[in-house]
Amino acid sequence: WAGDAYQSFLFNYYSFFDVEINRRTLWALLGKEPFTHYINHIQDYSYFWFISLYDHYFYTGDISFLRSIFPRAVKALNFCMDQIGDDGFVRGDPYRDWVFIDWVDMPRNGVVSAEQILFCVALKKMAYLAAVLGYKDLSEKFKSVSERLKEAIFKLFYNVEKGFFYNNAVDGKV
Repeated sequence: WAGDAYQSFLFNYYSFFDVEINRRTLWALLGKEPFTHYINHIQDYSYFWFISLYDHYFYTGDISFLRSIFPRAVKALNFCMDQIGDDGFVRGDPYRDWVFIDWVDMPRNGVVSAEQILFCVALKKMAYLAAVLGYKDLSEKFKSVSERLKEAIFKLFYNVEKGFFYNNAVDGKV
C-alpha cells in the first residue's frame, strides 16, 4: 500500500499536516532488514516510498527524522540498485515482484518504461537527500546512476518524432 500512502501523504500535507502519522507510515512501510524484496513486493511502490521520503523533508524540513531513517533508506535503495541488469534497467523477480503502475490492462513484460522513470526520479530524490545530510559521495553515486538510467530510458523508450515514451521493451525492442 506504499503507492496509496504516497497520495495520502500529499493530501495530508495539504489538509491536516499530521506529520507524525506520515513518519510512522514511512517507518512501517520500510519493513525489516535485510531487504530481500521490494516494498509490498511492488517495484513502483518502493520507488514511491523514496519519493515520499523526499516529499516529507520538502514539506516539513524535518531533518532529525531524515537523519534517523536515511541509513535504512540507503539500504533499501541499494537493494533496488542491485536489481539493475547488464542493460542498465532495474527489474524485479517475476516470481516474487509485481509491476503495478495502474489497474489498466497493459503489457508488463520485459522492461516497463514507467518503472524505469519512477526509479530514475527516486534516485534523484535520494541524491538530493544525501546531499542535504552531507553524504557527498553517496549523493554523487545516486545522481550518477540516475543520469545513466535517464539516458538509457530516452535512448530505448522515447520516440522523438511522436513525442512519447513506449510502454515496454522485450529483449531490447519496443
